[in-house]
This record gives sequence, structure tokens and C-alpha cells, in this order.
Amino acid sequence: MPSETGAFEKQKKIVLLRKCRNYIRALTLSREVLNIKVHHLTVGPLTSTLDVAQAHETVAGVLDDILHQLVSSTDEELKAKYKDESASHYLIAYEIKRDELDTYNPVTMEAWRVYQDRIA
Repeated sequence: MPSETGAFEKQKKIVLLRKCRNYIRALTLSREVLNIKVHHLTVGPLTSTLDVAQAHETVAGVLDDILHQLVSSTDEELKAKYKDESASHYLIAYEIKRDELDTYNPVTMEAWRVYQDRIA
């Protein structure tokens, strides 16, 4: 039985696309899932802010995958763009987790560490 929002099916497809290294399609779908999750913070069926944080981390992870593909590229502007966007999504995920779980929760602290790694 399909989910009411279609987000679950898209998340499964993102995993497969990443395994096949189809990162641009995975990025498109991960952004769609993020939009679905944000929409369903206020419209039923309701989702949680932690689901939104996870969706931000998925977008950031796909952006990181793309960055790994660009490691030998000379297009520094493109690499900087993807790195900045990835860091932004990781920061938003951290902020959501901090607000929901507290600053010193291990999950929150791990989200902070991941964000710090991306800006280093």
C-alpha cells in the first residue's frame, strides 16, 4: 500500500539512485521529499520536525555525493556552491534537532559534528 504523501516511496528510490550514482535525479527527489515533509508539518497527514531534519540531511548527503564526483573538476565555483548548500542543509538539520532534542543530546551533538566537518 503506497504512503499517503508518496514521500516513503521517493525515499526508497533515492537510496537506489544513489547506489547507481544517479545523483542529479536523487537530488531532485530528495528536494521533493523535503518539500513534502515541510508541507506536512501543518497539513495532514502530519509529520514531525525530526522528519524534516532527516530530509535536510538526505539533501545534504546527495550534495556531498555530487561533490565527490567533482573532486577532479576545475570548476571551483560549482564545487563551492554544492559545498555551501550541503553545509546549509546540515546546519538546518542541526538546528531542528537542537530545538527538539536539546543541545547536549547525542543525536544533536552528532549533527553538529557533521556540520562542522562540512565547513572545515
